[in-house]
Amino acid sequence: MGDNGNPNMAAQLQQLQQQIEQMRKAQQDREPQPRPAIGDKDNPHTFYQNRSAIVPPNVQRQDFEIKLGMIKLVKDHIFHGLPAEIPADHIQNFEEICSTTGSNGVPADFLKCKLFPFSLANKASRWLKSLPPGSLTSWDQVRAAFLDHFYTKSKKWRLSMLSLILGFSMPSQPFPKVRLSTKE
Repeated sequence: MGDNGNPNMAAQLQQLQQQIEQMRKAQQDREPQPRPAIGDKDNPHTFYQNRSAIVPPNVQRQDFEIKLGMIKLVKDHIFHGLPAEIPADHIQNFEEICSTTGSNGVPADFLKCKLFPFSLANKASRWLKSLPPGSLTSWDQVRAAFLDHFYTKSKKWRLSMLSLILGFSMPSQPFPKVRLSTKE
């Protein structure tokens, strides 16, 4: 297709093609993205992407390294997500462990966000992995999400155990007498 000696026609054609391409891109941006299929997140090309729910705040120091001894100390105090475990105690214990170390230029928030996944196992670890990637960006958010999820379950379990224990009495006798009569 020639321009028959008209240089303006070629420029106009190129301008129209650019406008069409811009309109096509704008249309694609407005269209909702298709939902991924069930197995899409397990495709090899996405496997090595950071799928962690916890994205710690940025740190100026690039040479920082968490020592293996610190990871071991955290792993010695694992929270499994069992109803009998007390999540507030786990958080308090974890924060005490993290407060024993410090590094120049590395905020405590970063350290806690990096170490917290090592303190979880079983149900608790599965809970953390079930959260959307990048949804927790500070230690306060991690702590709040953890307590929101596990504290109510733990509290309900303790209350049900207490009601079971207190409900274990004969109708005509108070609880202490039942306990004494079973010893005889």
